[in-house]
Amino acid sequence: MRVSSSEETKQERNARKKNANVQQDRDRAKKIVHSQFDNIGLTKRNAEYMFKFNQEIAKTKLTPQQQADTIHQMVEELLAGQKSGKTARNMWGTVDQRIQRVLNPPKRKPDIKRDYWPNAFYNMLLF
Repeated sequence: MRVSSSEETKQERNARKKNANVQQDRDRAKKIVHSQFDNIGLTKRNAEYMFKFNQEIAKTKLTPQQQADTIHQMVEELLAGQKSGKTARNMWGTVDQRIQRVLNPPKRKPDIKRDYWPNAFYNMLLF
């Protein structure tokens, strides 16, 4: 069934009238998340770093509680570091580096005091 050009324009006009007051706000969710970091006392660059970190950590397999704990801990460290002029990039490197450190934390160095007596015993047997 063909639609005449006059009927087509009527349909277009009706559609325009219907959607005249509708505004698209595609980045609304991003703005909300970004504003969370703006309102807690972070500098503009640190807030941007935390926003990017938040986006990247959401893509990982960490639970939401672990993600929230990590972000909360980082914000506290960042607020303390800002007082002495440190930035997030100086403290943790790039966002990708920080994500890797969160997912694969560095191994702890062996505690010499904890291993002293077993090592002393094995050394005594060796001599």
